Amino acid sequence: MSTLTIDFFYFFAIINYGDDMRVNKNFSIAVNSILMMAYSKDERITSALVSISTGTNAVIVRNIFLDLKKNGLIDTSTGKYGGVHLLKDPSEITLLDIYNSVENEDERDIFKFYDLGYYSDKNPVAVNIYSLMNPHMDDAINAMKNEFAKVTIASLLNELEDLINNTTEPKHIYDFQRFKL
Repeated sequence: MSTLTIDFFYFFAIINYGDDMRVNKNFSIAVNSILMMAYSKDERITSALVSISTGTNAVIVRNIFLDLKKNGLIDTSTGKYGGVHLLKDPSEITLLDIYNSVENEDERDIFKFYDLGYYSDKNPVAVNIYSLMNPHMDDAINAMKNEFAKVTIASLLNELEDLINNTTEPKHIYDFQRFKL
């Protein structure tokens, strides 16, 4: 019987970058889903199971599955024994593949800017802040993408095993058999 630590998957489900940076939560849900599929190859992974794991509506999870399927990362099957499974080996799937599958918003939206005030045109900083910051934001986004390109699902599985085996904190075990939906 396969087990997962809830702490690990909830980590991906509740990534919060504060008020200054935004990444759509679909990315963390997609990573969670792909990791669940890779970790528990023999288990049936469904939108309902991922929904329970991430605290997200199953409809949102199914839409994420559609994005992942469109990009050739997973396949889905319907019916009583339906579910999702990986189309590629975990060593061939990177975080960048997942990010590109589910992040459909303008990348610059990662950074939140204030609205220009009434007297902004009188302030040389406020008038030029976008032009000043755009190249640096582009560099930060490119650095993030470069880092995501280096991280495979296989490497995350190794890190997950280390977390499970080496943590001194109490483990919350997630039993797939318990949630046959």
